[in-house]
Amino acid sequence: MRILETTVASPTTIEEAWTMWKSYDEAITFIAGGTFLQTKWEKGAAVPSKMLHLGGISEYKQIYMDTESQIHIGSFVKLAECKNHPLIIKKLPQLSQTIEKIAAPAVRNLGTIGGNIANQVGDTIPLLLALDAEILYLNKDGKQRIDLQDWSKMTEDSIILEVIIPFDNRESYLFTKKIGRREAFSTSVVTLAGKLTIKENQLCNVRIAAGGGETQPMRLRNVESILKHAPIVDSNILKKVYQTVMTEYQPVEDAFYSSNYRLKVASNLLISELEKWSGEYGGLYK
Repeated sequence: MRILETTVASPTTIEEAWTMWKSYDEAITFIAGGTFLQTKWEKGAAVPSKMLHLGGISEYKQIYMDTESQIHIGSFVKLAECKNHPLIIKKLPQLSQTIEKIAAPAVRNLGTIGGNIANQVGDTIPLLLALDAEILYLNKDGKQRIDLQDWSKMTEDSIILEVIIPFDNRESYLFTKKIGRREAFSTSVVTLAGKLTIKENQLCNVRIAAGGGETQPMRLRNVESILKHAPIVDSNILKKVYQTVMTEYQPVEDAFYSSNYRLKVASNLLISELEKWSGEYGGLYK
């Protein structure tokens, strides 16, 4: 790796970060924990010439629930802190379980929830998509709030400030699964998440999302349409779900796994979770 001269600015407030950002007339790289950049450098990526280090900002390092039952996670909260936070353990244990499988403890102690999202392929993203999470971010027009899926499609630079998750008290089945070569210590083959909500013996709210490896996580909306309002999940429904995943999901292949292999893993994982969920509801959905 060729070492070039790098300028690093370290603001202590969001306002200061914004001012510094606006003063640059060229591309700048934002870092907090820096763990994702480290992996890129190890693969031979060039060191950015200008970086804005956000780790010294005291704001957006809290986790709390507001009066509208929305859970706020500050972008600069460390992954390890998020995993062990009492509110997350009580209200969203699946998020804690997901973080547990991200890299090694040393990485989780440095990496932030915002960084895991900002790299566009983080393992928390499928679950956050299934939870209808929103992103509060800062760009050169000020603070904005947008759905996570829409934020992921943006091409302009921005600083993530908060992840906002609506907490739903309705009876739901929430799941997240990661298949990797060595679980926590490798990039995932597939990371799958879903949320199934029942009302009057029908699925009224369905969210299914998948990612893994270098594949940008996405909602599987065609799969959701098949399941939504289904009064029963039988073998015909499961067959349609399997076939739809195989056509809708578009994983990126790499040196270890083909796109087709990842497709089959994602399809089988989802069918397995749907069958498990069916059994847990007393045979109503079978």
